[in-house]
Amino acid sequence: MKRSLLTILVLALTICVLADTDPHPAFKWTLVDGTGTDVTTTEKTYEGSAPITATMTAYVAYETSDGEVVEYPDATFYGSWRVWKEGGQMEEPTISNPSNPVEFIFRSAGRDSIAFEGYVEIDHGDRIDKILITPEYVRTNQQIFSVKTYESKLQFPNAFSPNGDQYNQYFKAKEVQSIVEFHATIYNRWGQKLYEWDNPNEGWDGTYHGKAVKDGVYYIQVKAKGADGQVFNIKKDVNLLRGFDETTTTTGGTTE
Repeated sequence: MKRSLLTILVLALTICVLADTDPHPAFKWTLVDGTGTDVTTTEKTYEGSAPITATMTAYVAYETSDGEVVEYPDATFYGSWRVWKEGGQMEEPTISNPSNPVEFIFRSAGRDSIAFEGYVEIDHGDRIDKILITPEYVRTNQQIFSVKTYESKLQFPNAFSPNGDQYNQYFKAKEVQSIVEFHATIYNRWGQKLYEWDNPNEGWDGTYHGKAVKDGVYYIQVKAKGADGQVFNIKKDVNLLRGFDETTTTTGGTTE
């Protein structure tokens, strides 16, 4: 009788396991790069310009009978997201409340790693499973996310041609990478301020109070700082050439 009862219990447990759709801890992120663009990726590594904003989410996933991976509704995470620099130096403090999305902003050049450690309780109705999420579990299941923030760069052309031909309509940086602080000002040759802006991805359209200024030489002053601490103090002439026609050039490149 005891053997028969044990057999029944083992059989019941086996059926329960086979009927389970194997819910397991899963993690994902959404990214916004230094240009303000939302980055859609299923990869766990990303490289880009600072500031990079990563929003981390912990959830439990399972596979349905038709092969679709969906989120398991009754699960609670306990533990912390951890962020560390390449080489093992902890960069961010431990952050709790992992059941809610957690946001990290990376402004410093270099590589950072993100992982969750703790455990998750999965409510099956008749039982609650507890799965530990240890560093070994994270490594084995490839649940480490990696962000590489580029070193800073900032370069401007010498001229632009806001003549409506769709080329070089704005005087703006021709190369921007990992710039976290920025301010630019345009002056005329008498030192009068014509325009200023704080977004390194924007620029001057060659107007003053909505009216086009004359062709000629103007002056730009830029003060900026990169994610790696590099300071940019740029002062240079700006040649405004509305008569320049990009379509007549043989190179097809931009005005330098």
